[in-house]
Amino acid sequence: MKHSGMGIFVPSAFFQDGSRTLAVCEGWTDTITACEYGYKSVGKVNAYVGNEEVVHYAKRSGCTRVILFADNNEDGVGFAGATETAELLNEEDITTKVILTPEKDLRACKQKGMTIKEVIGD
Repeated sequence: MKHSGMGIFVPSAFFQDGSRTLAVCEGWTDTITACEYGYKSVGKVNAYVGNEEVVHYAKRSGCTRVILFADNNEDGVGFAGATETAELLNEEDITTKVILTPEKDLRACKQKGMTIKEVIGD
């Protein structure tokens, strides 16, 4: 994708979206799904890359909070990677929330017809 850096996807809509919440996902399909749910979003290539770039975009995005959508993997890799990223964001005094998706990933939630409130659990 245009404007992408090492280890993350940055959809061009990122630069036009006025949302005050930044969504961080794993993979490009989940990143686009987060955009469809109405979030400014960036995506990590995998669970353990791109943390510094996520912090960079979070600090400069004008967002007041970051939601990290963790893939629901059997081995827990998605949740572990999202938690690691959240810890780095918290060190920068950025409000974070890690959401373990009820389905395999955010895209699967959308395909099942789930609303964002159902995904987040709020």
